[in-house]
Amino acid sequence: LEGADDAYPPGDCTPLGAGEGAPDVALRWTAPADGTFLISTLGSQADTVLTLYRDDCAWPEFACHDDQPGVTSSAIRLTAGAGDAVVVVVSGYSDRDDEPFVLHILQEPAEGP
Repeated sequence: LEGADDAYPPGDCTPLGAGEGAPDVALRWTAPADGTFLISTLGSQADTVLTLYRDDCAWPEFACHDDQPGVTSSAIRLTAGAGDAVVVVVSGYSDRDDEPFVLHILQEPAEGP
């Protein structure tokens, strides 16, 4: 498993918000095939922070992301093999961000030869 975001190193999600009062939801997801997947909260009403943990939820997280440019949604690219599982945590940026969120997990097209 390899997570990538363009902003924060693994183990450094705490400064992003997602503090103790922020609501969060954790979901276990298993990759259906080998590839790169875009995990995103685009379209959410809440200001979100995305965090990825290994399947055993061991700390530290291995990828995290706050806002995308110009919006308050978050996105992480994940390279995974078929059957690899991760825990995706969607957190509100603050305790005021308790609106509904949308979570997308889409496989990106494979690059050509």
